[in-house]
Amino acid sequence: INGKVKFSADSNLQVKKDIQITVGEVATLNLNVNIDKNKININQIKAEVILLKLLDLLKIQDKRLNVGQSKVLITGDVKLGKKIIPNINVKISSPIEFKHKAKLKILELNSQLNKGKLSVNTSLKAMDGIIKIELMNKLDVNSLPKGLAQLNNIIVKIKANGIDINKKFIEGFATKQTGNTKKMMAKSEQMDLLNVFAGLPKADVNISLEKSILLSDRLEGKIKTQIIKNKIKSEVNLSILKGKINVANTTRAQKKRITSKFTFGVNKLKINAIQEILPPSLGKISGNINLKSSGTLS
Repeated sequence: INGKVKFSADSNLQVKKDIQITVGEVATLNLNVNIDKNKININQIKAEVILLKLLDLLKIQDKRLNVGQSKVLITGDVKLGKKIIPNINVKISSPIEFKHKAKLKILELNSQLNKGKLSVNTSLKAMDGIIKIELMNKLDVNSLPKGLAQLNNIIVKIKANGIDINKKFIEGFATKQTGNTKKMMAKSEQMDLLNVFAGLPKADVNISLEKSILLSDRLEGKIKTQIIKNKIKSEVNLSILKGKINVANTTRAQKKRITSKFTFGVNKLKINAIQEILPPSLGKISGNINLKSSGTLS
């Protein structure tokens, strides 16, 4: 670690320091510190972290991860007085790629914390389409919550455009989920679901699917989920496999039980649209699926 400090002061006891720190080949930090009476302003923050060098330093080796020449760039300023007032921006300089069946690449990642408002914007390339994720939250660094449940309402918007969910991806996902389901079932026997429910953050999550494809057929629609105290409310409206699927569900935690009230509808879903993922022994199938169901689970 190497560093330089440039120091100056005037007759009003205003102190200025220009600081430069270098951590090997991994990171650099430049900032200006201005001390005036009871106030400290940290200005012109500029930091760079070279991800490839950081992974080497931490001895993280994963052939599926390709960070290329990407850096984490941090800029902004922080005011220190009776309260901390941050204005910090964090972003990546170039895409990061994951070798995965979904062909995932992080195109952009930009987050900002400014006067109690946190925003995170991400753009991903996945399954031959683009997924944009926007997260917003009010976060006071002077009074941080003790847990997720104490966070202010989190707003999440996810927009997927042009994704292609094909047979190969579904088969790989299904195989992996079979093993994960067994692990989850084993864990669920030891979990106190009521406590898990109580620990969830308040959130509004909106997902939209546009101009996308599932097994060579159109996939579009919206999924909405709202998490509030002791309740999760979800709505699913999809145009899928030449038909429509509509689901509404409200799950509540009440005393010593969790209950779910739901309605489920399928309208003119084409069976032959899923022919390619069905066992060949079933032969050629055709027809529509129409279904309506409602009830309560506890």
